[in-house]
Amino acid sequence: MLKSLFPIILLVAAVLGSCKKPQKVIYYSKSYYTMKSTPFGKANFFTESRTVTAIQITEGAVWVGTNKGLLQFGHDFSVKQIMTKNEGLPSNNILALAWQGDTLFAGTSGGLAVFSHGSWQNKSLPMEGRITSLAATDKGGIWVGLNSGLVFHAFGRFLVYKKGVHVTTLKISSDGKTYVGTEKSGLWRCEQGSCSDMNIGLTSVTALESHGKSLWIAGKVPDGSGKIKLISGSKRYTYVTDDPIDWLQSFKDSIMFYSGGSVYNMVPCAMKSAKGFKLKAKGTAPCYFANINSTKFPPKMTVVTQARNYLWVGTGSLGVARFDGTQ
Repeated sequence: MLKSLFPIILLVAAVLGSCKKPQKVIYYSKSYYTMKSTPFGKANFFTESRTVTAIQITEGAVWVGTNKGLLQFGHDFSVKQIMTKNEGLPSNNILALAWQGDTLFAGTSGGLAVFSHGSWQNKSLPMEGRITSLAATDKGGIWVGLNSGLVFHAFGRFLVYKKGVHVTTLKISSDGKTYVGTEKSGLWRCEQGSCSDMNIGLTSVTALESHGKSLWIAGKVPDGSGKIKLISGSKRYTYVTDDPIDWLQSFKDSIMFYSGGSVYNMVPCAMKSAKGFKLKAKGTAPCYFANINSTKFPPKMTVVTQARNYLWVGTGSLGVARFDGTQ
């Protein structure tokens, strides 16, 4: 009888002990879920039933934010650790990630947290609101977009750039300019303590991407269709799509977009590889075809990023697939 009770006593002691101090980070062996496939290859970074909400690639790890915690993978697909509120996060619902130096910034539904030297530290923002996006500058700063405004963090201090706007997406271009997409206030460019409206004729911005010296902007219009804006130097062009654009991504010298459950590559009409359907262009906009890159695929492709010559695609339940452009 005493023998059978001994494991139970140990279990109770372990549970009571975990209430007094943060749970020790669990290190997992190599993932066994490498056969789950997407149109972009195997979802080698498998997140079980979690929805992928953010991806951050660093030299030593693949950080995957989900609605049930933060996962750290090795580039060999092994699961290194799963972090939740037990490890110090303010919430298990990760909304955005950014890497600055040797520090990981995580926007969660419970606020902003910073992971450095093996531990989490929560940051108090100068305004209330839900974090929607994060972007790191090459000079040590972090932009924090919220559904209530825009904040910049540098040298341990916060600066409020805008209040009363719902930030949907952030993009820092190759020349260091910060572009801010909003839900109802269009596109803004922020620098040196202030923001200016770019007046692009698009109220609701859903995605931003820089490609060379050009800026691509996606948005939705009241009738439910989508719109793509191209800013190239002093020129501005407009394209119309049947469905709203969920994301834009520069990859392998072209622009990709996700709309209506499918991924497309934008290809200039003059190229021999141009096929698919011609984008509806307004005025003198350059001619582009939208080549379908994948068939409609459940679950939804939730987030995408480009790093280390790969495209990293997050999904609603399978995890993250790493695509090299050939498989």
